Amino acid sequence: MRKLTMQETFNKIRDHLLKQNYKSKAVFQDSVLCAFRDGNGRSCAIGCLIPDKKYRPELEYSVVHDRKIMDILETVIEMGKSLTAINFLEDCQDIHDKHDPCDWQDELGNVALAYNLAP
Repeated sequence: MRKLTMQETFNKIRDHLLKQNYKSKAVFQDSVLCAFRDGNGRSCAIGCLIPDKKYRPELEYSVVHDRKIMDILETVIEMGKSLTAINFLEDCQDIHDKHDPCDWQDELGNVALAYNLAP
């Protein structure tokens, strides 16, 4: 399988979030937190990049730069584990986790601008 370029990764995340238009959340230790996958068919910016074969519930509530997450993402994206890749992926994840869906389009545009990507 060919790995995604940064632009292709951004496009996949953008298209996924804007189509879903809803945060992926789950209850964890009596708190509602963002989730890679919520069990209802929704996923976050990073969750949409994790292949079904590699997803495991124990991945939940890990941070993007966690080794087990980056090991999986490295098989999907050609950026590997570079600092740029980590920063880019964390910025994309922050859109899902820290902003309301009504703001995602603008926030995605900001990420595209920051990384010289087509919005």
